[in-house]
Amino acid sequence: MSLMIIGLVTTSYSAHFYKGDNPTEQSALMAGVATAELHVHFETINRFTMAEYPYGIKKVEVGDFNPTTGLGENYEDIGKILRDSITTNVTAPTKTKILEELTNTPVHVIENNDGEETYSLSLLDASAANLAKYLGGTTTGVAPDPLSWNKPLVNPTIIHSFKFTLKTDTVIEIRKGLVTGVRQWDGRAGAFVIALTIEPLDTGVADVLPVKITDYTAQV
Repeated sequence: MSLMIIGLVTTSYSAHFYKGDNPTEQSALMAGVATAELHVHFETINRFTMAEYPYGIKKVEVGDFNPTTGLGENYEDIGKILRDSITTNVTAPTKTKILEELTNTPVHVIENNDGEETYSLSLLDASAANLAKYLGGTTTGVAPDPLSWNKPLVNPTIIHSFKFTLKTDTVIEIRKGLVTGVRQWDGRAGAFVIALTIEPLDTGVADVLPVKITDYTAQV
């Protein structure tokens, strides 16, 4: 018995298998008297054999910042995130040009700042524990009874470490992040969420920079 394969489609591959041992039988089968037909569909994108670019979000983790090492530790999943609330805002450095009259060439350029970089997301878990973690203040009560959150009189400085893992396993790591948390609630039609804005800060440790982005490791 022999197999003959005819017909390939570029995006969704379709293979027709015919059985027959002699040219006469094969010709008859190819003319439409086929005894078996098999359609096979192949995934057209393979992350390990074709180029892939970072996109999407797979998970977000939060950890404790260690001022001695300048790194985050004890990472855990941050919890449920409001859809489409993850955004980034990175601005270019600003410059002031000092120009000479009658020419467009600056005689001096003053660097004003290095630009800003922030990451934002909204947490669906607005429990008392999360309010205290991201907005400061204290909780009262003992489990299994409900906890209560007590708002602080003065907004404290909240520091955490964060990891954003993309669909391609690219990891954006914020070693030291200044967290600004705001309670948001749109009444009957909206969820009660904790909106977070994270600003990377200097870790205070030599050679440990605020943000690290690691590409996924391609598997062969």
